[in-house]
Amino acid sequence: MNRGILSLIAFLLTVTSTLDCRVQAAEKKENASQKAVNDSGEPDYIEDRWVVILGVYNDFAEAKADAKKFAAVSKVSFTMDGRIFDKKGLRYPDGLDDEAFQGQYIARRYNTSTIKGLDVTEYLSVEKSDGYEDLKPGYYIVVGSIAESAAHAKQETARFLSASKHTYFKKTRLYMGCLH
Repeated sequence: MNRGILSLIAFLLTVTSTLDCRVQAAEKKENASQKAVNDSGEPDYIEDRWVVILGVYNDFAEAKADAKKFAAVSKVSFTMDGRIFDKKGLRYPDGLDDEAFQGQYIARRYNTSTIKGLDVTEYLSVEKSDGYEDLKPGYYIVVGSIAESAAHAKQETARFLSASKHTYFKKTRLYMGCLH
């Protein structure tokens, strides 16, 4: 693909992301009376989620290698979701078109992503445990799912046990508002 088309695609993705955030903000504002609020009376967008974890590692390379193995067994795609691992750690690249994410690590918040031109698909990823409330910091974790309920997390845990006998889930709280 030539550079002009790639730039156009990146621009369209940024515009779409911005519009999605505005729609999300409007929907959240409309439902704010049902959500928790912070000290200023604004919705805080912090929501309960359950992280389905297939493995915990000290070493990123080992976590990534196992994630690829788990993906093959479970037939669920593995992706870094645009992130890189280098001497600065697990993060989005500095030159990323979306300036809000450049050079940052942002914990996975959703169960699906766009992978290799597929619309929306579930996936396995390597994440930093530091990105999730109530997980012991300093580790890399292979995440199989971000569930919206304990019941769904139990189903996903059972599903991934054939890929990793160490699969479990942990309740956490994640910021689910717009990041832009």
